[in-house]
Amino acid sequence: MLLQVKNKDIFASLDIGTSKIVCLIAIIENSDLRIIGYSQKAALGLSGSNITDMKLAQKSLISVISEAENIAGVNISKILVNISANYSKSFHENITTNISSDSVRNCDIVSITNKIRKKYIKNNYEIIHLIPLKYRIDNSYPVDNPYYMKGEKLNAQFHIVAVPKVIIRNIEECLKKCQVSINSYISDCYASSISALTNNEKNLRTLFIDIGSNVTSFCIYNESKLIYQDSINLGGINITKDISTILNVPFKIAEKLKILNSSLIIRPIEQKELIKIEKQYAINNHISITRAEFKDIIESRVEEVIIAIKNILEKSSINIEMISGIVVTGGSSSIIGIDRVISNIFLKNVRIGYPKRIASQGGDYGGEIFGIGNCCSLGMISFQCNKFLRNNIKKNVNKKSGLLRRTSNMFNNIYNSISN
Repeated sequence: MLLQVKNKDIFASLDIGTSKIVCLIAIIENSDLRIIGYSQKAALGLSGSNITDMKLAQKSLISVISEAENIAGVNISKILVNISANYSKSFHENITTNISSDSVRNCDIVSITNKIRKKYIKNNYEIIHLIPLKYRIDNSYPVDNPYYMKGEKLNAQFHIVAVPKVIIRNIEECLKKCQVSINSYISDCYASSISALTNNEKNLRTLFIDIGSNVTSFCIYNESKLIYQDSINLGGINITKDISTILNVPFKIAEKLKILNSSLIIRPIEQKELIKIEKQYAINNHISITRAEFKDIIESRVEEVIIAIKNILEKSSINIEMISGIVVTGGSSSIIGIDRVISNIFLKNVRIGYPKRIASQGGDYGGEIFGIGNCCSLGMISFQCNKFLRNNIKKNVNKKSGLLRRTSNMFNNIYNSISN
């Protein structure tokens, strides 16, 4: 039975990862954001945002979207799609324009953003995030909101996240057969950070790290704005490959061993304890490895990932000394003691970032949705809801009607509950 819901109140997200695809559907009901549909499938024909086999990718996306729609009881027409940080680039732009009238108007801001977009279109890039960092009027101090301020020249600094057009075109072509149009795009690292970071962490200079299967993405917030983003081609799968290669066991067994023994904190009495692995391809043939040796396999790869991130930041314009703290999420962040390893390398406080909970309709998938590996999917839903609520608050803020005031207060309450 289809739910009777206004289409504009339905939020749908498609999280395309390197190993899995997740589709979430949510609605606003009784002053709450509620998840009503969820589906997860293997990423066949896709590797992050890159289409590797068009027909296979279309089947994967149709399957995951259809299943989420059937569970939700709604048909979605628009969906938010994530772009892997591995296929996007982060830039900073400084643009100056003449103020068209006696004070700054919307046309002046539009003039600046149009200049930036034209520049990137010429270079075959599409901008998915255009984040204003600071404005200046003439040679004044930075201002947050330049509207209606007087001066002759307006200078603006933006953080831009852009994606090659070919990536966007292939994703859109792939989704055509799903009869779903793309509402907009969002960086996967940005989406994950929305779900895992607190407002206080966004205000401070926080480094956010999302360790995925094949890619580890990271970004930095300051004053509630995303100011930097990058990625490296290393992730949890590399740990599994190391275990598989060193122990000479099949990949699936290596993955199981990693899950069952993924602890970097071992008591002295446990260090020489043996982990026995029976080879699946040889009867009665066992391999033995101590817990300390197994820990070293995992820890060495984790250290490589984190040191690589530190090296990239040191070569960038980011001052690592100014980073206040680190939040790490993603599937591999469930490794016990990974926060200690990161803390020892960066000499900063580290915490594991779990996704903020959103109400769900129940069902046996409730716990699975809110796992640490679904920060991106949940952040995408929160991103859409926040945008919807901000627009409604703006529409109702100047209304005099008591009903509209109550509606505006309801939107404010929902917005605050999913932002904190």
